[in-house]
Amino acid sequence: MIEGLKRRLALALEARGIWAWFNNLSLDKRRGSFPLEGRLFVHRHNDTFSFEYNVGSRRCGFSLGSSPWEAEVRASVAFPGLALYTRMTSFSLLGKLTGFIGHRIARVDLHDGAIWWETPLADPDVGRSNEPWYVRGNFSVVDALLGKPVVTKSVVVRDEPVTIPMLEGNYEGTCSIEQVTTGRPRWFGETVRIATVRIENGIPIPGKGENSYDLDEDALYAQSAPASSPAEAVGNVVGSVLVTRWKRAGANWRPEPRPMSVSAPVPAAPAAVN
Repeated sequence: MIEGLKRRLALALEARGIWAWFNNLSLDKRRGSFPLEGRLFVHRHNDTFSFEYNVGSRRCGFSLGSSPWEAEVRASVAFPGLALYTRMTSFSLLGKLTGFIGHRIARVDLHDGAIWWETPLADPDVGRSNEPWYVRGNFSVVDALLGKPVVTKSVVVRDEPVTIPMLEGNYEGTCSIEQVTTGRPRWFGETVRIATVRIENGIPIPGKGENSYDLDEDALYAQSAPASSPAEAVGNVVGSVLVTRWKRAGANWRPEPRPMSVSAPVPAAPAAVN
């Protein structure tokens, strides 16, 4: 019955030169999620009208825009739980209006703990550093309540020599560790230690092989990652190199000999005989 009504309505609209269709969408843009998300399109000659809704949207704000090049007017309003979007393009109905208004946007959005705004006085295509705050800008509610983010760093280890053991031999490098604290003046902070290992001669790894310029052998010269000690940092480098080698060339890949940068592993001393 519903399909029959839809067919009769479509035929009646087509008789007047109007085409309309509705798309059921899901959050990942696949069909079949009605009534959570959908789009309605109405087209007549060179005029197009579209309407979209999204149930479950987390956006909050509104916008109104004009584009003279397409004779387009668009608007949206959203609050947690529901978002509505509409757009109309028509040179016959909106050509003179959009040509008079020009390319302009008026919007207010709330996201990332801040209020963002743009007025028709601002040029949507050009951002200027000397614009007055009321033309376009943002106000961080989180910064006002808790203070702006502060990052403090202190050196824990500076350029400590390390040896990085690989299957083909040992590589010499240095390790530096910084203690980094991020937080806000009126909120709790988070502290982490970041270790940076530098290998002057590099540890060979296979090229990506995606283009003609990255087919040859490459090398890892430095790596930064969370680590609380030089030993943990060296372990991170070894693991990273092995994963890269296996991913790009397989577990049996070995680099070409580099006697100037690699020292062979020292064999274990024979056990004492009593």
